[in-house]
Amino acid sequence: AAAAAAAAAGVDVDAWAPVVTRLAMDAADAVRPSRAASSSASAASVVSNDLAANQNRQPPPAPPAASSSSSSSSSSSSSSRFPPSPYVMDPREYVKIKRIATGDPRDSRVLPRAVVFRRNVAHRRMASSRGASRIVLLAGALEYQRGESPAAPRLSSMDALLDQEHEHLRAAVARVCDLAPDVLCVERTVARFAQELLLERGVSVVLRVKTSALRRLARSTGASIAAAVDELTENAVGVCGEFRVESHAETRELGEEGEGEDAGGGGGGVKTLMTFDKCPAVGLGCSVLLKGASARELGVVKTALRDAIVWAHHAEREGAWLAAFATAAADDDDDDATSEWPPPPPQSRAVAIRRVLFSHWSPYDRVRVVNADP
Repeated sequence: AAAAAAAAAGVDVDAWAPVVTRLAMDAADAVRPSRAASSSASAASVVSNDLAANQNRQPPPAPPAASSSSSSSSSSSSSSRFPPSPYVMDPREYVKIKRIATGDPRDSRVLPRAVVFRRNVAHRRMASSRGASRIVLLAGALEYQRGESPAAPRLSSMDALLDQEHEHLRAAVARVCDLAPDVLCVERTVARFAQELLLERGVSVVLRVKTSALRRLARSTGASIAAAVDELTENAVGVCGEFRVESHAETRELGEEGEGEDAGGGGGGVKTLMTFDKCPAVGLGCSVLLKGASARELGVVKTALRDAIVWAHHAEREGAWLAAFATAAADDDDDDATSEWPPPPPQSRAVAIRRVLFSHWSPYDRVRVVNADP
């Protein structure tokens, strides 16, 4: 079935084989969940310093050097945002591939510490590009729920209801703005009056963010998803090094539609992608921007790339395990023993990736893929 789909889409193997190999290696190197906790704390401090410099804020005071207990507690609190994750055999859980039906395949790239999904800001006057930003994630909606009770009168003035709603929304927005966020991502909707208040405060609002995207943001930025406004605290705020919204004009053929998450969004062949780049979490997620001329062709390449990432990831882990096993089994006086875990050379990983491409593309192209030079 994959070979028939590849033949129908007209996949150019000579153009895509080196691209898929490079992207699979880069994505496999960017996904290291077992090493994330050690490097995320330093990356978070860099983003915090950039955030303080961009917004003219003073960074939090450093603990005194003489107090060892306070320094250990501060390091533990910074690393608690990015706890060590259990090792996952399937690295595709941490990789998100976005197809952009435009440009050249060689323009495809991997964003190692970025979260990308299909959304735009709620208002055109809201900032769509920022440097270091503070992120707040909110599940549900930010709006006024009119509850009815038996003691409440059945008839009331419309002005009184509006005043009550505006008062509630002002209090909720004030609670959110107390955390000084730059970007507010909401799972559902935000009332129009609340959007105007947030616009005045300079907050970029993102509506209807999927739960899966919120979880990826929480994992990469160190934020916590709050179920209600009352649960928002300083520890729930995440950070990222760069926030931007980009639009790409796609060239789709007749009968082609967007991918599952992107179906029904936008129009006129324009895909708008929101990117949270330079996130402090290292090894807990990456995004792949797959570019090409045909959406149907990109769908076939995306399937092959997902399997190639698994092969590249496990080839690196297998090489590391073999190197560690050889080091442990070697004698202490053996000059050839090494104490490091070097990954296998790129050539061996490229051969493993080509075996995946062998099973995805047409039989006439398999000979060229397998016999190609690494």
